[in-house]
Amino acid sequence: MLAAELLIAAFIVYISLRSKRYLPVLLVVVQSVIMVTFELTAGSTMKIEHSLFVDKFSIIMALIVGIIGSAICLYAIGYFRNITSTIRR
Repeated sequence: MLAAELLIAAFIVYISLRSKRYLPVLLVVVQSVIMVTFELTAGSTMKIEHSLFVDKFSIIMALIVGIIGSAICLYAIGYFRNITSTIRR
């Protein structure tokens, strides 16, 4: 998982440097240093507890959140098209 997170961080740094945005680079570096330090010092001593509780209400709420989130994304696609066409002009 740490390797996947570091790959995503490297991709964000690459995109940020390519677009000459330096604040995301700083934030990614700080987050990566904290993450690697935590993994090396305390990551191996942590115990994982499986305390996920799933009942009918939580399944219904997950479905509602998923459906509403998908509807919001579909609705936002129209705005993205308008924004990209405005930027290209």
